[in-house]
Amino acid sequence: MSAWLMHHDPVAFGNGKGPTVFDPERWIPLSQKDEERIRMQERCMVPFGKGSRNCLGQALAMAELYSTLGNIFWPFDDLVVEEGVTREDLGLVELFLGYHPREARKLRILRGKAV
Repeated sequence: MSAWLMHHDPVAFGNGKGPTVFDPERWIPLSQKDEERIRMQERCMVPFGKGSRNCLGQALAMAELYSTLGNIFWPFDDLVVEEGVTREDLGLVELFLGYHPREARKLRILRGKAV
């Protein structure tokens, strides 16, 4: 199936506004029904394809993404997570290109000293 068709599926990505409307909130679950819809969206979201037709550049694209985000956040002193949560509470998981939190947390970025 075409990735374009999957990404424009009004059932999966409609959220009342249509799949072509910029709506980042469509990925934020506010209820049990939203969680089910988001799981369906994640199954339908195939920017790199799947299976034997998977994009050969996916690993390179993801490595570039991690590198770019690392360079963006490098000049900042600290990432303050929800009040009262320490770095140890994050429960970081070591993966190939870095550490990732087990659960999503809200972040507040503090500007560091000029490099």
